[in-house]
Amino acid sequence: EGFTFGPGWWEEGRVRSESRLLAVSTGTLDAQGKAAFEAVLDAAGGFWPLSAALEAGVWSPERQRLFGRASAIVHPADLYLGIRAGRTFLDKGRTYSAQIAAVRPDGKPVEGVEVRGQLIRRDWLSVQKAGIGGRLEWVSEQREVTVATFSFTSAKTTAAWSHPISEVGFHVLRLEARDEQGRPARGSDSFHCVGKGEAWWQREDTDIVELVPDKKSYKPGETARILVKSPYERARALVTVERERVLEKRVLWLEGGASFIEVPIQPHHVPNVYVGVTLVQGRSGDNKYGEDGEDLAKPQAKFGYASLAVNPGGRRLSVSLKLDKPQYRPRGKVKATLTIKDEQ
Repeated sequence: EGFTFGPGWWEEGRVRSESRLLAVSTGTLDAQGKAAFEAVLDAAGGFWPLSAALEAGVWSPERQRLFGRASAIVHPADLYLGIRAGRTFLDKGRTYSAQIAAVRPDGKPVEGVEVRGQLIRRDWLSVQKAGIGGRLEWVSEQREVTVATFSFTSAKTTAAWSHPISEVGFHVLRLEARDEQGRPARGSDSFHCVGKGEAWWQREDTDIVELVPDKKSYKPGETARILVKSPYERARALVTVERERVLEKRVLWLEGGASFIEVPIQPHHVPNVYVGVTLVQGRSGDNKYGEDGEDLAKPQAKFGYASLAVNPGGRRLSVSLKLDKPQYRPRGKVKATLTIKDEQ
């Protein structure tokens, strides 16, 4: 429980939700009204499971056409690697810990498989280059820096691995192994290391700054921690909590590119609130101008919003509906019993 299996959205080559035709065939039904068809369903070369669907159409002697559909999951290997870490944020200098499991597609543990692990930090090297008309544009190149490597042999129980994190930024734990047929399997987890220090985020030609909450949902009484991917070494930030109007506001200074803000969650924030951050950077000391006369030293501002879902906590209702019969005929009467309970 709590394990995440397979690669995450942050991995390159991730499969998008799209459909494609693999095979088409025709045939004749036998005396028992059956026909057999074959198609190659090969997920080799990828780390993601696929869903294969078979659709069949049959002409009856009365010239009526009948249709049927069946589906199956195609596993990339007879092995899945799972990680349970439970952290999306980690303070600089703290230790990242994870439980690692190797299982079959049916969930049974796998023994004797060599698993290789790699912890990397993903940086984006961004520079400004002259574009159309000499206008400067941001160009970013992704770089992966290896922080640590390790290996172990899988057993019936999960394996534990930990490593201290000394640099801020986006980190990925990547696991790789092969099943008995040599087919590759991969698992991964990601987290942000926050705190003071220089972070290498991707730069774009927009005034948008990305905000990353540490959780998907909160309860009243908790404190949300929100990473601000600031492009500045030091900037003044206007922080607002909003829903239909500004509920709260404050001004503070953010140091480095991986600082975070804290927002206490209040009962009146149910069911959700929006946190806005406006970063303001004053005019730089040197007057610089581009080829088109653009003032490169002018004051700058970046804006970002994050939506925080707030669980009502104690206000959720359980609704159940029970019918008096398993099925009904046309024009028949339906008797239904509706039951509503609170969390108590």
